[in-house]
Amino acid sequence: MRNSLALSLLFLLSSLLYPREEEKCRVFLLGKSYELQSCIVDQGKVFVALDISPLSSLLKETKLTTLKKGNETFYSLNDLSNLKALSCKWDGEKKQAIVAVRLKRENITWERTTSSLIFQITTPVPLSFQTGILSSPNRVFLDIIGAHLYPAKIEENIGDNLKMRIEQHSVAPDVVRFVLDLPLYLPKVEFSPSPSNRITISLTSPLKGKGSELEAIHIMKSDGSTFASLRLSQLSQYKTLLLKNPPRLAIDISPAYLSPSLILPQEFFSPISQVRWSQFSYDPPTVRVVFDLEKETRVEIRSEPSLIQVKFGSVAPREFRNLEKLKIVIDPGHGGSEPGAISKNGVREKDINLDIARRVKVILPTVFLTREDDIDVSLEGRVNFAYQVNADVFISIHNNSMPEGRVGTGTETYYFREDSLILAQCVHEVLVSKLGLPDGGVKRRGFYVIKNSPCPSILIEGAYLSNPSEEKLLVTEEFRQRIAEAVVEGLRKYFEGGK
Repeated sequence: MRNSLALSLLFLLSSLLYPREEEKCRVFLLGKSYELQSCIVDQGKVFVALDISPLSSLLKETKLTTLKKGNETFYSLNDLSNLKALSCKWDGEKKQAIVAVRLKRENITWERTTSSLIFQITTPVPLSFQTGILSSPNRVFLDIIGAHLYPAKIEENIGDNLKMRIEQHSVAPDVVRFVLDLPLYLPKVEFSPSPSNRITISLTSPLKGKGSELEAIHIMKSDGSTFASLRLSQLSQYKTLLLKNPPRLAIDISPAYLSPSLILPQEFFSPISQVRWSQFSYDPPTVRVVFDLEKETRVEIRSEPSLIQVKFGSVAPREFRNLEKLKIVIDPGHGGSEPGAISKNGVREKDINLDIARRVKVILPTVFLTREDDIDVSLEGRVNFAYQVNADVFISIHNNSMPEGRVGTGTETYYFREDSLILAQCVHEVLVSKLGLPDGGVKRRGFYVIKNSPCPSILIEGAYLSNPSEEKLLVTEEFRQRIAEAVVEGLRKYFEGGK
């Protein structure tokens, strides 16, 4: 009887100390697979014999329920699942336990610095990860091993043609895949070392330092008008195009690149309906900013060091009235090895142009000449000169000619950008009045110096050297003086709000 009672007590004690549901299972701990691990299932609770030191930083203030059997310690999977930082699952049919880090949207941050766009993924314990860069289309991926995403899929537009996509790539092992869709150009991509609990991806433009950096686009309303400004690290050359169907203003800045920390407008004002920007090209590096407009609108564009300013709507009288305080660039066309047009009597256009420019400077001593002697100046050099002096207006002086067998006659004025039309109209009207030649009109042409200058810019053709009667006029000082006076008078009319 005593032996029977003793055996019963021993059996009961044994069942408490060593539950009978002991078996082998597979465990995934932070993405690492452990085969043939001992596990015990007791009344719905699961205990696993496993080295949990990778979780030690999470268990400092948590005491797990354990079971002892021989030299093995079994840890409660149920207790681990109560930790907010972990995702724990048990598959009774497969005899499989999965312990992963719980990853949420708030664990993923990104910021723009002055030089890079940086993404950071923070985890409670260090995790291993794999990285790569793919093409067609360009994208970067990051596989975080041992993580479980809540919710299972996240998509966000970052701006600058970037899109962030995160999803649960696999389970058992748990792997979260982070994908960043990249623009057409491939930025410099850097990853933090693996493993880490602060996983970073840094994107730096390969164009950094290759020109001006577009730092900000601002839009504001003032005195009933809408203004936009583009802030640059330094002033680069730019050109504008006012387009129709649909109405929009495009500004191309080159050489330039988008800042990773580009500041964008928070609000639009009529007539601007939307603003778009892009790294339009990479060789040469060119930034394009497009203002979509509600309707066709006149614009006025001015530039200062590191700033391009646009006024939309009716153009008010110009700010300045005192020409002596303005930075006016007069560009005598051709020069040096480039004579320009040559008449039958050997009169060279470059000489006529320079003489007229010098006469303008006598009338208005504060003007800047792109050349003061018979020297070579490239088209690019003339435009760069206008940038260097921060010109308010640019006028290129030429005289015309026709091919052999044709004569040509009259005075013509050319512009390219919409911000130059009023200047062209003002100067042309005075030229036609003073010179008395046929009115050849104000025309739009893409001549390099007026297309790429940083300010309202025009090119005048006073008369035709190929026309014998007009050649006779051009060789007289009196006629050249009239052209110079017309230019200055046209400028005064422009800055006093003419047209």
